[in-house]
Amino acid sequence: MPIDFAAIAAGKGDSKQKPKTAPPKTGEIITLNTALVHQLNVFIAQGEQIRDEALKIKVTNDQTKEEATNLGAKIHKAIKQIDEKADAIIEAPKLFCTNANNIRKKVQKPFEEGKDYLKGELKQHKAREELAAAQRKEAARKATEALQKKINEEAKASGIKEDIKVDAIVVPGVDNVTRAESGTSYGTKRPKVTVVNLELVPREYLKIELRTKAVHDAMRQGVTEISGLELEWEEDIAFR
Repeated sequence: MPIDFAAIAAGKGDSKQKPKTAPPKTGEIITLNTALVHQLNVFIAQGEQIRDEALKIKVTNDQTKEEATNLGAKIHKAIKQIDEKADAIIEAPKLFCTNANNIRKKVQKPFEEGKDYLKGELKQHKAREELAAAQRKEAARKATEALQKKINEEAKASGIKEDIKVDAIVVPGVDNVTRAESGTSYGTKRPKVTVVNLELVPREYLKIELRTKAVHDAMRQGVTEISGLELEWEEDIAFR
């Protein structure tokens, strides 16, 4: 039976192939545009019939070539209609998600600014503490060396031949964790990469992508050779 593509596009299918999904009732609260979903369901119901009709065509002469072209063009238009209806279905949810994300960013912005400020203050304080700890450690090292030298001199003056080892002065390090009533802050390290010369970076650390569209555009402009690529024109059939 021939396919009524105009009826499909209008959301009307064969009476024998009515989709299971019923049209929405007036006033019903819906999440997606059920009317559009209903129209897509009509396409689903017609899909196998359209495919089976196409599979029956064997192109052997001008007549069958015209039949294949006619049905192929209709199917091509139906696919475009499906895309348009699907895009219409997701348009509202996409807009909702975009607006929700924008609101989230706006609401979170002052929180993030406060958090970033406090992180900066804690990092600076940690740096000062680490510098002070390093200075204490260096002072302890010098004090240990001075004490060791003094003991060695005294031992030598007393005729003591055995080595007397002075234990190093233990200097406490910086506490990496700060615990408070509402939570905890702690120092951490994360990778930071600065590109100095991209040409020297090994390929295993690079993401290499072929700009296929640029290659196709170049071929359409007459380019026949590109280093590292094999260019050829592949036969295909298009409908409109």
